[in-house]
Formats: sequence, structure tokens, C-alpha cells
Amino acid sequence: MRRTVRLFEAYTGSSYDVTDALTALTRSTRPGDVLLSDVEYGLSTLPASRLLPDMRARTPAKIIHALLEADDPLGRSELIDRVGCSGTTYDKHVDRLASFDLLRRVDGRKWTFSVAPWYVPETDAEKPAYESSPVAVGSTTVDQVVFDALDALGYDVGDPDMIEAFEQPLSKAKLIATVGAWIDDWIDVLSPLLKPNPALYSDLDRTSSRSGNDRTKRLSTEARGPHWRTNA
Repeated sequence: MRRTVRLFEAYTGSSYDVTDALTALTRSTRPGDVLLSDVEYGLSTLPASRLLPDMRARTPAKIIHALLEADDPLGRSELIDRVGCSGTTYDKHVDRLASFDLLRRVDGRKWTFSVAPWYVPETDAEKPAYESSPVAVGSTTVDQVVFDALDALGYDVGDPDMIEAFEQPLSKAKLIATVGAWIDDWIDVLSPLLKPNPALYSDLDRTSSRSGNDRTKRLSTEARGPHWRTNA
């Protein structure tokens, strides 16, 4: 369940939206553990404006929302029509989403949304282009994911300015100066995907209490794990 809250936090950035999404899950009739398809359903119940709310460009959220609502994978023309953007804008943001493994190509021409990319802890996913490279919890950093994504997008990762930006600790200012301000938004998305934000859980407690949904409260408690529980 910790993975569930991590995913909702990454895509919504708001404890209120996490609660709304969890509430939608509790209303579903399917029993058992929460699956990735359930997370996708919870996200699909939110409007596009509440997905990736802090991202300056709104097209990525609209693309994700369109794919969440679709029953089948969507191609370029279908997504452009549903999102309402130009072909140039579409190509730019689809390439970025795919480089972060949030989009998966189907039949060479269509896309599906990947709610839990390979670098999310507590998954059995494998890094693309590798036959056997299971991801261990805590083994991947934001720096590594960003570096791989920029490489996939065709940036010269051997450029001296790029190398300097990735010196530890990662210099966001130098990276922004090298590739553009858009990367700053993506770093903010990646951070909760790789590591949950403890502050979210205190907000989640408050919002779930206001919702009055006992099962949502239970899910938020389970999400934190036993080391987060307090004595009653």
C-alpha cells in the first residue's frame, strides 16, 4: 500500500487528491490487494487539472488523463484530438513521457500509460533495453533516472556542462541552464516516485478524518507501514 500512496502523491502532489483517489478505490467492488490497475482507476476519477498540478506545461497531464480514460491504447492522431494540442507539442511531451517510462508503445504506433515505471521501488519491473535487471528498493536515484531520460531524448550526456550538472550533489540550476526549465518539473515528479514524502502522511490523516471514510483511514495507515503507526 505504500507504493499506492507513493504513486498517487507523485501524480497529484496533494494529500486531498490522494484521499479522493483512495476513496474511489474503497468504493470499488473488487476485493483483494490494490493492483496497479486500481491505482490507474483512482487517478482516472480525478480531472486532468489535478494530475501533475505543479507542472508548468499541462500537455503531459492531459496525455496521461486521456490514456487513463481510454479503454484501449491510443495513437498519435487520437491523442492529439483528445488533448487538443499541436503535433509539435504532442511529439515533444510524448517523447519526454516515454523517456521517463511513463508511456509504453503498443504495436509500434499506439501508447498506454505506465503508472509504475521501472524505477519505482516495490515493483518487479525491469529497466527497458535490459533482459535481466530487476530494480532493488533504494537502488535507483533521481539523478540516474534523469540521466537515462536525457540520454534517451538525444541530449549529449558527455557534454562538459552536463557532466558538471550531474556532479554530486545534482545541481538543478546547472541542469536547468543546460537542458531547460522543464526538467525541474520532472525532478519534482520523480522524487515521490522513488521515495515517499513523510509529510504527506500527516496531511493524509487530517484529510481522511474529514472525509469520514473509515476504510480510507485504514488504507492510509497501511500505506505507512508498521513503523509509522502510533499507539492508540
